[in-house]
Amino acid sequence: MELPDKKPSFLSIEMLGIIGSFVGLFTFLGGIVFYYYQKSTRLKVTAKTIKQDVELTITNKSEFNIEIEHIRLLKKGLYPKGYFFNENTFFNLVESEEHEFNSNQNDKLNIKIATDDPVLKLAISFEKIESLYHDFLPYKATEMHIIGKLLEPVKMPDCYIGIYLKNGKIIRIKVKEPFYTYYKTSSGKCYEQDFSILMGKQKVKVCFSNFTAYEQHKNKLLNSIFISKKNELLLKK
Repeated sequence: MELPDKKPSFLSIEMLGIIGSFVGLFTFLGGIVFYYYQKSTRLKVTAKTIKQDVELTITNKSEFNIEIEHIRLLKKGLYPKGYFFNENTFFNLVESEEHEFNSNQNDKLNIKIATDDPVLKLAISFEKIESLYHDFLPYKATEMHIIGKLLEPVKMPDCYIGIYLKNGKIIRIKVKEPFYTYYKTSSGKCYEQDFSILMGKQKVKVCFSNFTAYEQHKNKLLNSIFISKKNELLLKK
């Protein structure tokens, strides 16, 4: 006994058409996503502390060269996702080839990371971070101290290394301990070397016109040391 042939129903044909349309749409959208993924800036940045340096390893995973325009020290502002830096400072984290020792945070670095040499390593010393971190604390200017003095206990804010790309993208890396301990300790030792020289503990010749001038300098230095030690005590993390 022969069974009658089963003809595909109209509903089955319609479902196959819908499925085919979806497959085509997803393939099209997937192609667009993949295209933009290839064209997007893909930069991997890792940071680790080695002694008293923050070592950055910057890897270009894009299919084109990437250019770093600035590397700045940032502090988080009051507004969500808001960060700022001191635009008027004469210090820097990375020296530009053009300005070298006179570099500041606004100088363009123009550091290129090519696809055929995709890994860049930078070592940023705690000393350089320290010179910019002063601006994030409420020091009051005084003739007795080169940095200033704190009037009350201060919670040390987190700081970030900001990598500014030429295309406008910014990558932020949080600076972690032991930098803050280093900064606190360093603030208390600000004038120790000067006092050591004055006391003749280092082979540096210091001349004064008379004993009164020597006493005045020593007393001023002792006041500066007192402010430094007080600053250290007032800094909290």
